Amino acid sequence: LDPSDEPEYRKLKESFRLLSQKFNEPQRRPFFRRRKGKGASPGLVTLCTQMSVDRLPRLLAQATNFAGPISAVVFVGRYKSAEEEIKEVETAWESSDIMQRYVDIHLVIDGGKPWFISAATDEGHGRNPYPINLLRQESINRAETEWVLVLEGDIIPSPGAHDVIRSVWEDMLREEKRLLEAYQSPPGVAFVVLLYHASSKDTHAIFDWF
Repeated sequence: LDPSDEPEYRKLKESFRLLSQKFNEPQRRPFFRRRKGKGASPGLVTLCTQMSVDRLPRLLAQATNFAGPISAVVFVGRYKSAEEEIKEVETAWESSDIMQRYVDIHLVIDGGKPWFISAATDEGHGRNPYPINLLRQESINRAETEWVLVLEGDIIPSPGAHDVIRSVWEDMLREEKRLLEAYQSPPGVAFVVLLYHASSKDTHAIFDWF
């Protein structure tokens, strides 16, 4: 729109102002619960994950098997009130020594008001969609290590996954250095991990379905 078209420009600007008041991003509560394990170390990688409250048992399974730092974002207020689901998160975390040792929990709260504009109506479509990209990025942003391992909430690492990563850590750093030198300092290096076991005898496979 040409700013020189003053009436239409002002009308559009006012519409955006009103919509920005009406549609808001969900509230965030970073580090709602902090892990009580050892502090972040350059030799550690953080597992980053996201989920709704019905997946909290999976978070416990992730923590049990990974046995390393985890940055977990939980989307609350989706099925019940935010207050009720926050209580569920508190109960799950406080009743598990494993989660208290390894897991930082961050909350993203669905307050019940639309925080995006629906294609169907400017009132939104009712329940907000599950904001997977927002949650995933939030978990990465809150990690306290240089390296992260991104897993969906339904994926459970095999037992000892963190130790396997630690065992190849120096090889990974050497490969990172080689790639950065070969490609003249690209934005960064990412390693892709196979999700499934090639066979039950493959001792180098890290992940499997729960």
